[in-house]
Amino acid sequence: MLPMKRNALVILAAVCLAGVLIGCSVKSQQAASPWLIQEATSKDIAEAAARGVPVVVKIGSDKCVPCREMNPVMAELAAHYQGKVLFLMVDVYKNQDLAARYGVKVIPTLIFIDRSGKAVGYTEGFQSVEAMKSLIAKSGIVQ
Repeated sequence: MLPMKRNALVILAAVCLAGVLIGCSVKSQQAASPWLIQEATSKDIAEAAARGVPVVVKIGSDKCVPCREMNPVMAELAAHYQGKVLFLMVDVYKNQDLAARYGVKVIPTLIFIDRSGKAVGYTEGFQSVEAMKSLIAKSGIVQ
């Protein structure tokens, strides 16, 4: 029986390692877009406004499940709107001043910022890709 248990443990370890490696490759693919900044700060928002680039900011935390579920949505949107909208992901715990400035009470909060740097729309909670496209269109940040 001992050899079977050892084999099962080896297989389990291999599956866990494969999951970690796959997760890392997905994360690195998401980070590859220049239109998606994963650890953004208020400086990134100011720079985008100075360049006249509209922004969608997700304020959340890695500890929050809906916030983590928004990460691939943000990556897909960054690829879809490449060159038209900058997508920023801000950690609420590392950037409490930014969260306070926008009145964040629930995470994730998504903020739509126009070319002049003015917040023109907000939404809270998880949003699908299609819902986000609709919200972006309604906000008027993309022309």
